[in-house]
Amino acid sequence: MPTYEGMVIGEHVLESDIEMNAVKAKATTNIRVTGAVEVQERLSPPKIMGLEDAIAYIRDDEFVEVTPKYIRMRKQVLSQSVRGQMARKGKNEKINNK
Repeated sequence: MPTYEGMVIGEHVLESDIEMNAVKAKATTNIRVTGAVEVQERLSPPKIMGLEDAIAYIRDDEFVEVTPKYIRMRKQVLSQSVRGQMARKGKNEKINNK
């Protein structure tokens, strides 16, 4: 499945979002090996969600995008820099209104 900026591709344990490039390979420098020559990453299998599940799962700043082939979750504002500007603007307004 093709990915794009603003697409939700994983889950984070905290409420904050993590920006990442799903296509870029992980850097393999400074890795500790515990007795094995190869380092294997263990990933949990993806959650396959239907439309109702995706709608129930999204946050306030996300949309569910439905195409003929896929049901995807994405941010309302796709650009990371614009989302950062909006968050800073919201914090400044909140501080100024006190």
